[in-house]
Amino acid sequence: MERRCTHCHSLCGPADLKCGSCGSGDIEGPPPVAPDLLPPAQGSAPRSVLDDPPPPLPVFPKVVAGLAVLPVAIAAGFAIFIFVCCGGVDWGSRKSESRSDDAPDEAPAVPVTDRSAAAALRVAADPDSPPFLTHDAQGYAGFEYGVMLAIAGELGRQLEVVATDYADLEAALRNGAADVAIGQLPPAERPGLRSSAPYLEFTLCLVTRPGSDIESSAQLSGRRVASFDDAVAWRTIRALTGNEPVVIEDRVYAALLAAGEIDAMVNDCPLARYDAKKDPRRLRVVSSGLAPSSYVVVSRADDAVLARSIDQVLTDLGERGLLQQLEKRWLE
Repeated sequence: MERRCTHCHSLCGPADLKCGSCGSGDIEGPPPVAPDLLPPAQGSAPRSVLDDPPPPLPVFPKVVAGLAVLPVAIAAGFAIFIFVCCGGVDWGSRKSESRSDDAPDEAPAVPVTDRSAAAALRVAADPDSPPFLTHDAQGYAGFEYGVMLAIAGELGRQLEVVATDYADLEAALRNGAADVAIGQLPPAERPGLRSSAPYLEFTLCLVTRPGSDIESSAQLSGRRVASFDDAVAWRTIRALTGNEPVVIEDRVYAALLAAGEIDAMVNDCPLARYDAKKDPRRLRVVSSGLAPSSYVVVSRADDAVLARSIDQVLTDLGERGLLQQLEKRWLE
């Protein structure tokens, strides 16, 4: 018997649940035949036993399968409960020291891995400043290069040295060419910039030419004494000579001493000893311990996260003895 839609009177197939013309489900005639019971369409292969879905599991195997999954579900639920109760876990951070309730309400300690590991740490540095940094066909070397590598490694970042003249190190930070600057920079007030914890502490040395009548700092009164751009050295020279320092910008003081344009030089002891060893015919270290000083890493003041991370890294490197190993390897 044919089947016909009572809504639009169109003929319907024996297995149709709805009218193919109007979509109505009101179809008169015998109930629809299950597709598996219809004869195969013209040109199609008859159904195989492999086409049928597997028979349902009996009740007992279903129960066993559910019990097998139950421990996994319980463990997952317990892990989620612990995670929520503990406020989550920051796997990239380090444990910070506990603070007392009386501690000032400052920003929380910053983990050293807070910045993207994919971004290189751009360090502005003067490659012509041995023994702190040199560059040749073999690459970079020196005390401060070791410090840079250690900082970048602790931060989980690659190191990119931005070769910069000493006089332009601060400018490289301000114009965004570098993230930090390193290069025998003493702690000082620098507008818009921030000094890190020291990575090297030392004293100032007094340097003269061989044959000079100056044998100690007590003989500097009224003399012409030079220094680099260093506020600590300037204060020392003013106190010892009563005069203003002669400020020089590069390491040409051996020639100035030989020409008699200056009588002595107040220099950082690591640099003074290195220069005197390289040029003993023109330089002689006559005394040390004039004043304490140090070198720091300089960053932009608005990048507080990076600055605090570097402070933490330098503290860790000092406590682990790595800075002392680098000092022993490269400095007198």
